[in-house]
Amino acid sequence: MQYLHSQGVLHRDLKPENLLLGEDMCVKVADFGISCLESQCGSGKGFTGTYRWMAPEMIKEKHHTKKVDVYSFGIVLWELLTALTPFHDMTPEQAVFAVSQKNARPPLPADSPMAFNHLISRCWSSNPKRRPRFEEIVTILENYSDALEQDPMFFSSYKPGQHRASLQCIGSCITF
Repeated sequence: MQYLHSQGVLHRDLKPENLLLGEDMCVKVADFGISCLESQCGSGKGFTGTYRWMAPEMIKEKHHTKKVDVYSFGIVLWELLTALTPFHDMTPEQAVFAVSQKNARPPLPADSPMAFNHLISRCWSSNPKRRPRFEEIVTILENYSDALEQDPMFFSSYKPGQHRASLQCIGSCITF
C-alpha cells in the first residue's frame, strides 16, 4: 500500500479477500477493479465497495483521499488480531449506518497489545487528517519489530507515546 500510494493510486477496496499471501510469505494487494489515481478520483458518487471495510467518507459519498485505504487497513489489522469479521453481528447495511451515523468501530480486544490497538485507533479515526500515512505505518511496524527483537516483553510494556523516543532511536542505533 505504501508503494501504491507513492504512485498516487487509491485502492478503495482493501479487505482480506484482496490480500494474497505469496510463497515467499509476502502479502500482495489484488483486485484493482475500483481503484483510481488520486488525481482522477475523490468522489464516492455511484461508488460501490465493501461496506464493512469502507471509510465513513466513502459511505457518505464525500470527497476522499488515500486515507480511505488507511481506514480499511485499520479494519484489516483489527481482523487479524481478533479473527472476526468486522461488525459480524450486523448486516452490511447496519454496519454502514453504525459507522457513518454513530461513528461506531469494532471493539478493540482488551487482551491484544496496546501498541496495535493504538495503531488501529489511529487508522480508523473519523477524521481522515488524523490517520497516519502508509509511510508512517510501515515505520511504526518496522519499529515494533525491531523493539520486539531487542525486548521480547515490548508489547506487554508498551504505552502510547512512552516508547516513541526509543523506537526512533532503534532505527539509527542498529548498524548493519
